[in-house]
Amino acid sequence: MFEEEEQNSDYKNELIRSLNNIAELIDHPGRFKSSYNLLINTEHGPIGAMIKQSQNFEFSGKRTVKAEIKEAVLKNIDYVKLSKELASKIKNKQPPTTIKYKELPDLDQEAIGEFDTGIFVNIWDSLPESSEGMPLYNKNKSAAKGFLKYYLSRFSSFENNLCKRRDASIKIMNDNLPHIVAEHYKAAHAIIGGSPPPESIKVMGVGVKFHKKQKDFIECAVKSIINGLN
Repeated sequence: MFEEEEQNSDYKNELIRSLNNIAELIDHPGRFKSSYNLLINTEHGPIGAMIKQSQNFEFSGKRTVKAEIKEAVLKNIDYVKLSKELASKIKNKQPPTTIKYKELPDLDQEAIGEFDTGIFVNIWDSLPESSEGMPLYNKNKSAAKGFLKYYLSRFSSFENNLCKRRDASIKIMNDNLPHIVAEHYKAAHAIIGGSPPPESIKVMGVGVKFHKKQKDFIECAVKSIINGLN
């Protein structure tokens, strides 16, 4: 019913195999009847396996996106230029400034959603006792297969929307670099003035371990902020 594709992740192809297994089970009244109790079991059986695969698919997708954001942001930073600017500020005793930052999109807004086992209840209720009952059975079977197709489309939507949030997050993090740099300089300026080094400082609303070395702090800030995304 559904084709596996080379460009798909292993998780997605596993899901496709599970959906195909479910489609085969509902194709024939006898097989469906004997498999019904296992089929609607959301802890075990085909549906339980698919739900776990869906959760793994979501977790893996978000973990991958976080890694891609961190890599894209960090490789785009000119540390030599920032270091020279920092040295100039310190030399000229430039007072620190506060720079506003933009909020990152919430990755948790993207989700595949729950699987509705009610489609199988409808098929069960329409199991035919004779050939005369087949039209209703086939109608509910067709509706169930339509839902399976729709459910698979949610995985594609999840991937596409997650990629959009990744690209938006990279742009926002690049735009927020002056904020990160400014917060580091604010702490460095205070230390030069005699204050003790802080254990951590707030950057984009996230507590980040303070590092005297600018590069180490920026890397720590980017990783802490992105790792903290929901």
